[in-house]
Amino acid sequence: MGNLIYQLNSELLNHNKHQLVPSIFTQKQLGLIQKKLQAKELNPTQRSYFSRTITKKLEAISILAGTQSRYFISGEKFMLPERREQALRILKRFERNHKKVKVVIAGSFLYNEKYQDIDIFIISKYNKDDFKKGKLHINYLKEENTNSIFFNSLIKISLANFNTDFIKVKENITMEQIISKYQEIMHDFEINNKSWLKIDLRDFIIDCHYAGQKIILDSIQLRDFLQNLLAKKNKDKIIEKIFINTLLMGFKGEEVKTLSLSMIKSYQELIQEYKNKQYYQQLIKSFEEVLNNAG
Repeated sequence: MGNLIYQLNSELLNHNKHQLVPSIFTQKQLGLIQKKLQAKELNPTQRSYFSRTITKKLEAISILAGTQSRYFISGEKFMLPERREQALRILKRFERNHKKVKVVIAGSFLYNEKYQDIDIFIISKYNKDDFKKGKLHINYLKEENTNSIFFNSLIKISLANFNTDFIKVKENITMEQIISKYQEIMHDFEINNKSWLKIDLRDFIIDCHYAGQKIILDSIQLRDFLQNLLAKKNKDKIIEKIFINTLLMGFKGEEVKTLSLSMIKSYQELIQEYKNKQYYQQLIKSFEEVLNNAG
């Protein structure tokens, strides 16, 4: 079967279901392929049927389509040619050591002259700890995590042994998430926590662009945005503006007003209890600005 099944995904199958059933697969066969792609356990009867019948069909399709060793490249125009070739060699090596798994290589290694790690993502049905081996940073992701904003951002510039074109965001960004990350960033500023600021900012910027504008930044866009932002003297004011605009553009007005009033009340109570009044006063100011612009 080669890697054909791992070049497919549920979205791709659903999109082409009318062409696949019944001309190539029965509804039962397509259901088992979907189950396999979603890393769901097959019972002994289903495994035997898959091996005897479905695998042979996939092998035949793979031979006819010439896809036995296909690889998928996204954002190739941004990659350094020598890095693309090196990544392809690494990808092939990982396939030999990790049979029948989806593998993605992404990150700054593909386009930066200087880089820290070679980021490799393995889609696994098991929970495994990430680890480093020399320059290689091995990250394990569950299948359901491929529908996150994070994963959709990284595959915009990547090499993979499966088709990533039909992977879509299913993650739901809430106001509470945006507020929580904004609080963390403001706290980073307050205590001058430079080690965490960039990490918190990265997550905040990705989520805000998607929640407010439905834009998924690729890793280069995110890198450039963060570099420009961190170089500004008034970076805290810019971040506050991003926060305010995201709440106003990304969520319903009445819900924004209700939660803003609740947050202001909560901060006012915390001011009475804790000493760091300036931090809470800044947060109150941000939410008052949200209310002023919410109409």
